[in-house]
Amino acid sequence: MHLKYKILIIILAALGVILGSALITHIVLSEKQQRQVAPNNNTPPAMGRGMLIGQLNFNDEQIRIYDSLRNRFFECTLTLRDSIELINRKIANALISSHPNRQEVLLWVQEANRLENRYKRILIIHILDLHQICNREQRVILGQIYPQLMGRGQGKGRGMMYRHRWGRQQQF
Repeated sequence: MHLKYKILIIILAALGVILGSALITHIVLSEKQQRQVAPNNNTPPAMGRGMLIGQLNFNDEQIRIYDSLRNRFFECTLTLRDSIELINRKIANALISSHPNRQEVLLWVQEANRLENRYKRILIIHILDLHQICNREQRVILGQIYPQLMGRGQGKGRGMMYRHRWGRQQQF
């Protein structure tokens, strides 16, 4: 009789472990799928999808094609973005520690650069695909806003701030 209870407890414990791991897997995968499935198609006109559609003056057919290109781009780069974010967190945690392993941090930086280059290559291919759905006037505008799309817009850097105008630092 005692042996039956031990076997029953072992079976129940094994089932508990299996169900727990299945639940955790389900939660993690559903969270990742929600991030992947939910691209924001309602961004304000001053940025992202709204900015591009507004500046290029897309018609309804071009908007439909652009949305499918955009969704494909987000799906292709999801794991890259997650990997880059993970490596950046590792680097930040190592820099917080009292004695970071210099070689390990440099390897992480190298890996982050490699992933960022892959991301940039996919972004350029996405812009080339976008170029294919544009007419001549839209292509000219696309060329003008290319630096913004690559993340190098005309932001106000330190050289444009009040204290750093004309190459000298003003005191106040």
